Amino acid sequence: MYKIFINDKPFILAPRTNRFENGQGSLLIAYSELQNLKQAIELMDLSSVQILTITGDVEAMWNEFLKLYKLIDAAGGVVKNAENKLLFIFRLGKWDLPKGKVDEGETLEQAAIREVEEECGISKLTITGNLLTTYHTYQLKNKNIVKASHWFSMTTADNRPLKVQTEENITDACWASHKKIPELLSNAYPSIQVVMKNYLSEEK
Repeated sequence: MYKIFINDKPFILAPRTNRFENGQGSLLIAYSELQNLKQAIELMDLSSVQILTITGDVEAMWNEFLKLYKLIDAAGGVVKNAENKLLFIFRLGKWDLPKGKVDEGETLEQAAIREVEEECGISKLTITGNLLTTYHTYQLKNKNIVKASHWFSMTTADNRPLKVQTEENITDACWASHKKIPELLSNAYPSIQVVMKNYLSEEK
């Protein structure tokens, strides 16, 4: 199954065997050809959730989706410090998690560590687990992009003050206690809320 956030709303590619609650404002579409996929994306503004079903391999539908978008890989992390607090950044009016594009020749893990170091000015990072991959779309120079963000859980022994990368539109960063996290997530992208929900469930 793939959940792609288009304009902050989930667009779900799933096989018929998956069961979903078709609640108010959601739309269930049976996929048969690429044209149906295009039409379903165009209908995103009319419903809160789109669920497409197929009878065969969901990967085939994902490959069709990628004919409409250019795929870019990014990597980032949920970072915990020695005080059991989690790292958040404030970018473009939203609380976010550090991440960025994977450079040529890098592994996902290398890119995730580098991006956290660059965006927050910390080091001594250790990857402790592979969380999940989120997908969201946007336009860049009139091209449709889908970004696959690969998320890792990390720890750091670095206790230096955070130093944000302002050229990446980051204006603030903080270490948040678990009590503070719900407040930050109330002003975060839906994909970041998904990442944190996954992380916190794994932490229990």
